[in-house]
Amino acid sequence: MREMQQPTEGLYQKIIAFGTIILGLVGIGSLVLTYCALQDTKKATAIAMTQARTARQELEMSHRPWVLFTGDMKVDKLLAPGVTPVFTLSFKNFGRGMAKHIWPYYGIGLDPLDPGCKEIKKAEFGWHAFPQMWKEKLGIMAPDATYFLEYAKSVFRPLTADDVIKLSSGSLSLCVFGFISYEDELSYPHGTRYCIRYNLTMPDNTYDWCPNYNDAW
Repeated sequence: MREMQQPTEGLYQKIIAFGTIILGLVGIGSLVLTYCALQDTKKATAIAMTQARTARQELEMSHRPWVLFTGDMKVDKLLAPGVTPVFTLSFKNFGRGMAKHIWPYYGIGLDPLDPGCKEIKKAEFGWHAFPQMWKEKLGIMAPDATYFLEYAKSVFRPLTADDVIKLSSGSLSLCVFGFISYEDELSYPHGTRYCIRYNLTMPDNTYDWCPNYNDAW
């Protein structure tokens, strides 16, 4: 009988090398599969976050409060020398959500109508009140609630005789402006700016809109 041949050392090395290659390929495949799974997870997470953000924005837009100037304005006193002008403006929550932490900032300036209310600078007219603006804190406004904002006497100085002459000729206007900051029920900030001009050539309780600074977000 012939004796069985023992595997040579070279054969052992070939088997080990082949096994190492197989293990390496399996490891690389596992890494590739893991990488692809991670990428798919990242994509799915990004899509889910985008969908959640869009849903939140849609919900916010459909249920958020909108505190806006209704367009109703009343002059409380006859504009005459020595009289401090007092205006009352109405605001309403036209949205479907509750408005809270409401802060109205408001003021009156003199506008020579060339080209608009010069006392208002866009960089300043916003969250930070500039010196001539008055502010007060309100509580909350439910949907469809109306608030009447009366401009306090301290907002503006008494009119001079020259002021009244120019207001009567239309060469000068009183610029009634303001900013209302508030939050929705999720504590997201919102704001409304408004600016109107009034002089004695206009019918009672009517006005012109300023060319700028009437917006909301």
